[in-house]
Order: sequence, then structure tokens, then C-alpha cells
Amino acid sequence: MLALEDSKLEISPKTIGSLKHLRFLCFPERSVDKKVSKSICKLQNLQLLALRTEELGSDIRYLINLRFLMFSTKQKCLAKNGLGCLTSLRSLWIYECENLEYLCEDMQGLKHLRTLSIHLCKSLISLPQNLKYLTALETLAIADCENLNLTMEEGKDNQDLARFSLQNLNIASLQQLVIRNCDELSGRCERGQGEDWSKIAHIPNIFLDDSEISSTGN
Repeated sequence: MLALEDSKLEISPKTIGSLKHLRFLCFPERSVDKKVSKSICKLQNLQLLALRTEELGSDIRYLINLRFLMFSTKQKCLAKNGLGCLTSLRSLWIYECENLEYLCEDMQGLKHLRTLSIHLCKSLISLPQNLKYLTALETLAIADCENLNLTMEEGKDNQDLARFSLQNLNIASLQQLVIRNCDELSGRCERGQGEDWSKIAHIPNIFLDDSEISSTGN
């Protein structure tokens, strides 16, 4: 286990890449450069990774044993054949990605993902259509994503990311839905009154702006 919190500490890509048996690696408050990020992807025994980086490249797919991933990136769109190839991933946290507009289009590969949390991604326009194939997903949390659009126009191409609609999201095992700081969406999901309440009423645990709404389908 290695947690690097000192922002002044210089990190050698060669040193990081040689820690073959490392399972937990955290860069909680600092950003790592592209060379370090690429070296991290050599650590095939890694199970937990938390980092800030300029780019989360496709080399991330080599972390075949990764269970927990928390990251911040400067990208506008995540690379294909990268994040979506992490078949062992159980928990994914995406935070403070100011430029991120779209997630990767191959997320259907995250077959064991149970928790997806997206926070402070103010440029995020939509969620990918293939999110509906994450049948193991139990917790979906979205906060401070003020430009996120979850509506879809009838008769339009369902593959258009900017018109993704939550009512077409089919996740049989979803147990918890968290919505924070999204005033319009919170209003639409208000218990018994919001126009989208019927679409989420089956979810056992719903949190709107930190207020718990217990639901049993009523």
C-alpha cells in the first residue's frame, strides 16, 4: 500500500512501474504527469487506485485486477478501449473533471460495477447509452453536474449522447439513487408529484439533496 500526499515529492515513473506487487496506490491531493500515469498501468496486481491526471489513457485497461478507481482528469472525453475494459472494477468515482463532456462509449464492459459516483463534473453533457447494460450496478450518485442532460426527444437517434433519457435506463438491481444540487431534476423526481417519480418509484432508497425518500413502489 502506498499513499502519496506530499505535493512536493517528485515521483519517478521507473520507480512506480517497478512496484509489481503493489495493491493500493493513492494520490489524493496531487496531479501526476502522463509518464507516471503510464507507468502505473504496469501494476497488474493493483486493486485500488486514486489519482488526478491530465489524461486517463487507454493503457488503464492493463490493470486487470483493479476493483476501486477514483480519478480526476482534464480530458473532454475518456478514451475508448481503456476504462471500459476493467472487467474486475466494482466501484468507480469520477470527480472534479472540469472539461469532461462525455464518458467512454464502451462502459458495457464493466459487468461487475456496483457503484458509480460522478461529482463536480460541470461540463458533463450526458451519460452513455450503454449504461443500461450495467446490470450489477446498485448505487448511482450524481452531484454538481449542472449541465447534465437526461432528456431524450421522441423519434430521435437513441445513440445521441446529448439526449440520453433516464426513463430508458434499465437496471434490475438498482438499490440506491442519489441526486444533489440538480434543482430541475430534483423537482421532476419529487415523491408523488414530480413528473419523473413513476420512473424511479421502484428504487428502494432515494436521496434528493441529502433528504432520504423511502420508496416501496408507491
